Order: sequence, then structure tokens, then C-alpha cells
Amino acid sequence: MSAEIFSNICNGPFKRFLLLSKIIGQDVQNQSEIAFMAFQAEQRYIEYLENFKKPPSANVLLNPIIHQIDKIKMYVCNDPSLGDHTNVVAQSVKALLWLQQKDPVAYLEEVLADAKTYTDILLVFFKDKELHVEWVEAWLETLNDLNNFVRRRYPKGINWKDGHNTADSHHLQHLTESEILNNENLFKEIDKGQSIQEALRKLNSQDEVEETSEIGPSNAVFLQEGKRWKIEHQRGATKHLTINEAEPDNVVYIYDCKNITVVVERKVNVIKLDSCEKISLIFRSLISGIEIIGCKDLKLHAFGTLPSINLDSSSEVNIHLTKKGLDAQVMTSQCSKISLSYPMDDGYYKTFYIPNRLMTTVNTDYSLKTMAVLDE
Repeated sequence: MSAEIFSNICNGPFKRFLLLSKIIGQDVQNQSEIAFMAFQAEQRYIEYLENFKKPPSANVLLNPIIHQIDKIKMYVCNDPSLGDHTNVVAQSVKALLWLQQKDPVAYLEEVLADAKTYTDILLVFFKDKELHVEWVEAWLETLNDLNNFVRRRYPKGINWKDGHNTADSHHLQHLTESEILNNENLFKEIDKGQSIQEALRKLNSQDEVEETSEIGPSNAVFLQEGKRWKIEHQRGATKHLTINEAEPDNVVYIYDCKNITVVVERKVNVIKLDSCEKISLIFRSLISGIEIIGCKDLKLHAFGTLPSINLDSSSEVNIHLTKKGLDAQVMTSQCSKISLSYPMDDGYYKTFYIPNRLMTTVNTDYSLKTMAVLDE
């Protein structure tokens, strides 16, 4: 039964995620408890789906899930040191809304990619703290479990069957009331037996050596030449290259790299990306700006200020800004699918696409008028 299989998600890495959240801090724990409520609401939806006909309004089943997701998104973290943790969950718990999607597999792939983006940002600052690394892994494994569940059971979306029984009002109320969703038993179970030692999985030193020894092609470069940092021909999905000793007058040049993460921990003058693909670039502030030429599928995460972002002949570039970077000017030439993500007044991030087409008309005075056209 699908509901029983779904329950295994809550008893797998998600249980470890809850324990680690409790250890990390009160704000993270509070938000994780709301996440548990959301997962329980989804399990009850699936129970209804398996046993009864579709109700007159499907919203009556979705509302408890949406209610908990909204609480997670609006959760206020009072501890600045844990803000990245609560942001990770707030940005990716929308995975539970696969129930609303016509193509849930594609939807979850996008959510998982976004989740990895946010966890990469968090790990920049907590990469040497095993507790936080394990917390990230437990959350990503939970989302992966959900993704695998949907792929196996509902690859084409949910399917109501006419032959099912009709639920009476009492049973429907029991399935949909958020008040009955509680985490008391789960946390009692956690408090009884598990400890941080049981939750943490020790890193294998052999694996560490093998991962750090991966250098990619023989012509791969990662070095500093005076004021210039060169990263060239690097490959590897697990590769994280960090520049932590740069100066404000330095230039970072990234050429012909694919499927790597680059972290620039200090302010530099300029970052240039040339002929790169599937790069996650995380950096603080820039004095001049960032230049991107002939690149595809990039995720840029700026934590500070940057005057300009220049893109030429590039596509599928998402630029993630904080409020400090909203003054940046974005210039594009022969580009497509360029988007900006930044926080709104409520603190939740929203993505906007930059127009990549221009429409020109002739005015009555015979001058030209050119307007940007945003593709829908």
C-alpha cells in the first residue's frame, strides 16, 4: 500500500533529520516539527486516495498540507546563526506539493536541484562541522526518498478511482483536521533511545582521501598567479573548490569547467566565467562585478554587494541575490533563460526571468521605439 510505503519516509532519514534538528538548536527543531506535521498530513491524503472516492473539493485534503507548508515558509528564526538552516527547509518543503502537479517527476527534479543549491550555500559555512553536514544529508535523503516514492507509485500524478467507497463526514474530518496531526509519539521515541552518536554517521577516511584526490583531466588547473586565480578544465559532481585567501584586488577566472562548485569566501574585484557548464558559484561581495561568456546552466549565489553582472551568449543562468545585492545592474547580450531570485518583503525568495527578446516599432515621428518582451 502506498500509505505504508510513504510512512517509511518518516521512519527513515527524516527521523534522523528530526533528531539532528533538535540537537542543532531550538529554531531548527521548531521548524522541523512543523515539517513533520506536513509529512503526516500528506500521508493522510494518500490514505484517503487509496481508500475513497475523490471528495467534492480536493482542497479539503490539501489544505492541511498547505497550511503546514505556509507555516514553515513564514517561520521566523530568532538565531542569526541558524537562518541558513531554516531557509533550506522553507525553500524545499514545497516538494510535498507534487500532489498538485501534472508531471510530479519533473517537478520534484526541479525542487531537488533547488534544494541542493540551498544546502550548498549552507555547507560553505558549516563544511567542517559534522553535525550540520549530517543534518543536510538527512534532509536531502528525505527528499530523495519522497522523489523515489513518487517515481514508483505516481509517475503520472495521482489517479482517483471511481470504484472506491465514499468517506462519511466523520472519517473525512478525521483525515483532514490538522489538529490531530501531532509529533508527540515520534519525539518520545527519539528521546528514549537515540543519541547524537547514533544519528551521526562517521565519515570514512578512505572515502575522504579518494574524493579530495580527484583532480579531473590531466590539464586541470587550480592555482594563483599573482593577483589572478585560475580554475580551468575542472570536472566532477562532488568537487568543491574553495578560494579563501583572496584579496580585494584579485581576479578569479573560471574557464572550461563543468559540474563543480566554486566558493570564493572573501571579497574580490572581478569573477569571470568562460565556456562553463553546470557550475554552482558561491561568493560574497565583488568590487567591479561578474562577467559570464558562453556559459550554460549556472547557479550564482551572491551574499554581498556586486555593482554589475554582464552576460554574453549564455543560457539557463540563475542569479541568487540577497537584499545587499539588489542594486546590481544586469546586462545581457544574446542570452536566454536568465533569471533573478531575491527575497521579497516577507523574506521568501521569488524568481523572475529577464526578457531575452526586443520588439521595435516606428513612432509617429518616424523615430524607433524598442521594448523588452518577456517570454511566457
